[in-house]
Amino acid sequence: MVLLAVAALSVIWGLAWVAMKVALQDMGPFTFAALRFTAASAALAALVAPAWIRRRSQSDRPLYLRAVVRQVWPALVILGLMQTTAVYGLVNAAMLNLAAGKTSVLLYTMSLWSALLARWALGEPLLPVKKWALFFGMTGIGLIVGRDLLAPGSADAVRSVLIADGEVLLAAWCWAGANILYRKRLTPFPRNWVNAVQTWVGTAFLWPLVWGVEGGPRARWSVAAVGAVVFTGVFASALAFSLWYWLLERLDMATATLSVLSVPVLGLFFGALFLGERLPAPFLIGSAFILIGVGLAYASPAVSRPGSS
Repeated sequence: MVLLAVAALSVIWGLAWVAMKVALQDMGPFTFAALRFTAASAALAALVAPAWIRRRSQSDRPLYLRAVVRQVWPALVILGLMQTTAVYGLVNAAMLNLAAGKTSVLLYTMSLWSALLARWALGEPLLPVKKWALFFGMTGIGLIVGRDLLAPGSADAVRSVLIADGEVLLAAWCWAGANILYRKRLTPFPRNWVNAVQTWVGTAFLWPLVWGVEGGPRARWSVAAVGAVVFTGVFASALAFSLWYWLLERLDMATATLSVLSVPVLGLFFGALFLGERLPAPFLIGSAFILIGVGLAYASPAVSRPGSS
């Protein structure tokens, strides 16, 4: 079941990078991010509404709501700001100067930061096989990114690319921090509720950025743009992050985050398949290293967290 979930998540998020590139041809980056997570918010509202209605007739409803509001609302707000507002605000801004494939590769360095943070914040040991998995995964990412970093260009162009690289790396750190926060504070609560609330919070902070940065929504509507918003909102956000939190509850942090290192590989592959992007030799070699890293992540017999089901 875990491997099936990882495979589904990798394909959905890999395709999402193609959808994002298509959408950004017709929309401003913050407009797209806000619309994407508005769609996700609506989908999650529909998902959690039946449970909320059922609880209306249950005596524990007031106690349940107080527990959520009083105990974890600061964590939910911070999770929404980190996981939704910061990650996707920064990523979409960076994609003005970076290709979608390279952006995805940089973002998924969150695997390294998550594993290192988990050792410090959660006390999870970083076993030798996981260290090798990190080595191969990060080497593969370095091979893919290094080709672009060494490409010739003007000083202004290089500066813009480096700033964009920094934005994506900051997004990766925010995602890693969000992973730790979820595991440390929010796993006792229903994951769909947690995902819904953090998405609503993150979306609420994205819309002011649309006016503050872009001067208002910038969108040229087309069938492709609508499809991209629906796919990334409903499937790559609402569904995928609920699935992601499910994995975080069942796997140690290193295994969970290393598992999705296949996403940037699939993102670049789908870009070549659907958008005609080139697959240079460094990409193919780097992809092989990343897939070796993903395989090593499962080489340890103890990938499930104690007490998970």
